Amino acid sequence: ALKFIIDHAFRNFGLHRRASGGFEENAVAIAMYRKSLERLQGRELDDGWEDSMDMRMLNTEWAELSGC
Repeated sequence: ALKFIIDHAFRNFGLHRRASGGFEENAVAIAMYRKSLERLQGRELDDGWEDSMDMRMLNTEWAELSGC
């Protein structure tokens, strides 16, 4: 379902870039982002708290990776 939503956003709304993020400890969210073919752009380190991860994808990357 997530891939359908991403495809719909890129194709029908002219989205140029998609960004999402989450805490590194949230393995389910990070796995979902990776499964939707997003790439890790950066990791914000936080002393004593949770690190956060920044995931992004360009419309050109989506077209290549999804075969659209």
